[in-house]
Amino acid sequence: MIHILHGEDIDASYRRLSQILSAYPRHIKIRLTGKDNLENFYLAAFSSDFFQKEKIIVCENFLSGNVISLKDLKNIPKDQSLILWEHSQLPGPKISKFRNLAIIENFKPKSNLFSFLDSISSKPDYLLSQFAKLNLLPDSNLIWHLAFRTLLLILAKQRIDRSKATKISGKPIADWQWEKVLRQSKLLNLQTLLDFYNGLIKLDFMLKSGLTNLKEPDLIPILLLKYLRS
Repeated sequence: MIHILHGEDIDASYRRLSQILSAYPRHIKIRLTGKDNLENFYLAAFSSDFFQKEKIIVCENFLSGNVISLKDLKNIPKDQSLILWEHSQLPGPKISKFRNLAIIENFKPKSNLFSFLDSISSKPDYLLSQFAKLNLLPDSNLIWHLAFRTLLLILAKQRIDRSKATKISGKPIADWQWEKVLRQSKLLNLQTLLDFYNGLIKLDFMLKSGLTNLKEPDLIPILLLKYLRS
């Protein structure tokens, strides 16, 4: 079985990747990244495990990087499980040639949520402009998303590594996600992040306890202006 996961919503495609892998609990997981080449792929696909265990191979950006071709995929054993995970949207002509060979899933961005979270910095004007683009629904849980991203930024600021951050947050964090958090953490100081996180917790308590008549979309901009200023 061959899966191709691509699209701009990389967080959604990563969740789908994790879901597929969870369906193969007894398989050996082999991950190939941009550091690997076609030879590494063939070694992974055709080599036999000493204990004859089945394996599933995950190739990151092998299609967009032109590492692998349709001919290569046709050559692998029919029973080999393979996931081609792309971190971006593949052009229609490029993906169409694989339709008879693989299950293709396209993850289009559903909202501007992640652009907003990525804009968290000490530049409130830009941050508020991203907030204005959000189409908040009653179940958007924006405070939760803000608090989770802020927690990751705090952990990154304290030089916690990705594996420990995963355990603390209780959520899987891919290498590319953690690299993005590390870069973003450089835009804010630790005390600002701690104050902002504390403000989010207090705001969440106020809303859930009915201590304010204002709604989440009205209160969050105030919180952003209060704490995220240069």
